[in-house]
Amino acid sequence: KRFTVENGGTISWNGPIEDADLNIRALYRTKASLSDIYNKQEFPELQERLPVECVLNLSNKLMNPSIRFDILLPTADERTREYLRMAIDNDEKLSRQFLYLLVMNSFYPDPALYSGSGSGSQVSQSDTQGAGILGVTTTTEMLSNQLSNWLSQISNDFDIGFNYRPGNEITDQEVEVALSTQLLNDKVTLNGNVDVGGNQLNTNASAITGEFTIEVKLTDMLRFKVFNRSNNNLYYQVHPYTQGVGIFYRRDFDTFKSLFIRPEERKRKKTTGDETKEK
Repeated sequence: KRFTVENGGTISWNGPIEDADLNIRALYRTKASLSDIYNKQEFPELQERLPVECVLNLSNKLMNPSIRFDILLPTADERTREYLRMAIDNDEKLSRQFLYLLVMNSFYPDPALYSGSGSGSQVSQSDTQGAGILGVTTTTEMLSNQLSNWLSQISNDFDIGFNYRPGNEITDQEVEVALSTQLLNDKVTLNGNVDVGGNQLNTNASAITGEFTIEVKLTDMLRFKVFNRSNNNLYYQVHPYTQGVGIFYRRDFDTFKSLFIRPEERKRKKTTGDETKEK
């Protein structure tokens, strides 16, 4: 499974490297529907397949790390996130859903959250057909990852990703193609993807959605960003996309006082201090 390590993590040591301390956060990204957890007849608003982030947090010692799980819905509304929180309200449920998402790319059907006759058939189907679905899901993801590796070898300037998600009785199959590149001496970063398929609950919605993010590095501390993000078509029938712009300013400092000192002046003082120590 392909995890993406987030920027800002650290592996630090003062002595033997096996005593290093970890502070790392990695993400496994997929798409899943909360209808896999809840009864789809009682909760039809949960049938949309949404982006899911499986978060893996590593801390403490390198040779014996502490591992914590988390599951996030980055684009969902607050009501949908509350449904997820109810489904992972203890460590056992969280671990089960995390591992099921990792292996099956879908949520685990929890019988404790069902009511009505629809639950029994879905849980039974999960039990009887789980091995076959597992084989298809794992093989499909493996082939998708291998195809992404081949496509990325076409050019060193582009990172190309391909992903195919099989459908089921709740959601349709999906094909996603992603492209990432850096231009103008890495000053411009472009990320985009096209998604074909999905569960078309809204008959007026297009089966093709596209997203992109452009980030321009103006200076070492100042960045400009433009994005276009697709919305959940179930709730956004008029406006299927959201656009936005932003400016980011980042500055590193060791003490609160140094925050108000210009970076050039701080470097000059540090250089002067080093020269004084050498004398």
